[in-house]
Amino acid sequence: MTPSMAASLLVVSAGIIVLLPTGGVHAGRRRRSPWLRPAGLSATGLLVWAVAAVSSAAAMYLLTGVVSLALAVLATVVALPFLIDRRRRVARDAARRKSWPQVLDMLVSALRSGEPLGAALASVCDRAPLALVPSLTQLTRDLRHGVDFDTATSLLARDLADPISSRVVAVLNLARRAGGRAATDIMADLARHVRAELAAEKEVVARQAWVVASARLAAAAPWAMLCLTALRPAGLEAFRSPAGNVVLAVAGLMTILGYALAMRIGTTREMRREGAR
Repeated sequence: MTPSMAASLLVVSAGIIVLLPTGGVHAGRRRRSPWLRPAGLSATGLLVWAVAAVSSAAAMYLLTGVVSLALAVLATVVALPFLIDRRRRVARDAARRKSWPQVLDMLVSALRSGEPLGAALASVCDRAPLALVPSLTQLTRDLRHGVDFDTATSLLARDLADPISSRVVAVLNLARRAGGRAATDIMADLARHVRAELAAEKEVVARQAWVVASARLAAAAPWAMLCLTALRPAGLEAFRSPAGNVVLAVAGLMTILGYALAMRIGTTREMRREGAR
């Protein structure tokens, strides 16, 4: 295979990777995908993903003749659906957290108008932010089908699985038992508390953004220099030897470890907890 054919194969593989559909993790009552189905890929998507990974690695090896670079490309493509899925989950969870104050305000308004808690939850579903609509709809569906309130809210907390949602569920259970004006006061206080917590978290993330940006720059800069070096035949030849492959492997490992450590320093504990889910 000529270099031009290898380059074409690499471009086609990259196009397949970009266009590869990833379903992500569905909201509401959901099941964890098997490890062979990352990011919600179907059987066909999994096959296309595997072909793209092998083709990309083969094209890189044919272009450069460096085993370490080919393996790095293979590992990157293999990890890509997981990374996409993780980013989507983090963004979805952040959107849910930001939506709770608005939902609590709606519940307070509905309760003050005289609606019972179950009817208030049902009315909120029609006006709630999109991030929470599936979960709230599932909650009201469970209540309509006769599921005990405590059980239904416990399922909601388990599905959302974040501290703010757990506090909301606890307040919903307390409001159901307290009733009357106490319930609305409790929810209004929680809404103010959640807004203050989200504002503090936003400020912390903004202050730590430079750490995250520095980590990404420090991880990418050496490999950008490597690409420039590889443009010269003599520079590329140095990495084709066993010693050159070892250097690249060690450098890749150090890049991953350093980036992970820097990201741990530059993110809050709550952000790391979300990324681990």
